[in-house]
Amino acid sequence: CRDGMHIYAGSVQDEEGKEAGRPFNLDDSKLLGSVMQPTYGGWCTPTLHIRGKGAADTEEPFAKVEGPCFFGGWSEMCCEFRF
Repeated sequence: CRDGMHIYAGSVQDEEGKEAGRPFNLDDSKLLGSVMQPTYGGWCTPTLHIRGKGAADTEEPFAKVEGPCFFGGWSEMCCEFRF
């Protein structure tokens, strides 16, 4: 149960007749890096690993973003959250 994305420089145009927001033939020269969830998504702490261009999923990320265990809805009325 992992999710992730590749990050590209510049704007990306949707192609006529294709699913909006899903251009598959992007210019690799504009690739900046990737953001991936670790295996099992960080368990009870939402986690994202940020890697540079050409870095494999097995390499150590240069940055990591961690969020609180529970957030959203009415939880902001009781707690303050910082990502």
